[in-house]
Amino acid sequence: MEQTEYRVLEKRNLLTALPTQQKVGQKHQYFSENALLQSENNYFKRTCIVNYCHEQLGCTHNLFDTALLAQQIARVFSNVYLPHKIRISIIGCAYSCTDIKESDLMIRGVNQPVWTEARCTFCGRCARNCPVKAISVLKGKNMRIVNNMACLSCGKCINECPHKAICGKKGLLVAFGGRGARHPISGKEILPLISSKEVLFKIIGITLDFFKRYAVHGERLSSTLYRVGWLKLQQRFDGVIEKK
Repeated sequence: MEQTEYRVLEKRNLLTALPTQQKVGQKHQYFSENALLQSENNYFKRTCIVNYCHEQLGCTHNLFDTALLAQQIARVFSNVYLPHKIRISIIGCAYSCTDIKESDLMIRGVNQPVWTEARCTFCGRCARNCPVKAISVLKGKNMRIVNNMACLSCGKCINECPHKAICGKKGLLVAFGGRGARHPISGKEILPLISSKEVLFKIIGITLDFFKRYAVHGERLSSTLYRVGWLKLQQRFDGVIEKK
């Protein structure tokens, strides 16, 4: 199946000829200046709205430059034609300060904990400082239980460990099919950790191509996924990212 090629930008100076930027509360967004222009086949010119949390406001949790990534995504994907708008939200850490989970595509930075067993003394400090109580330590039995479903991958346990027994695996997680407004739906994270920007841009491009192929005009990504099936999208990622 033919797939659109999107160019990944590596330059850091992306302020020239970027789509228009607008502040919305604590988040910023990029969108096409021709937002309301429609083509002959009724596909909107405004395709991607990119929201991102603004780390310059003093947040100490950000794991990467959200503004730079938002600029790059807006530059590459803002002028493709789609049946409906796609909202992409970017957050620099595990804490959802914005309505990021209710976007068509959610990109969030994570710092997944990995324990070095030889250094762990089972002191329990990681468990006491976990904000969602995803860690349980049985000191007398030298046992540690981690609820990976509850873990936010926020990295707090990594910073709190006095013995440096926990190292972080930093990367990005992407959730698909979120939607806000009257019937909010949280996006689903269906892919493992992404550590490469090149892979991330391929995933975005594949998702947009899927949306162009299967969406009905005026339909959001979530509706398309639930109508045609999530498996059709997941199959398109085969070979792009190695699943564990």
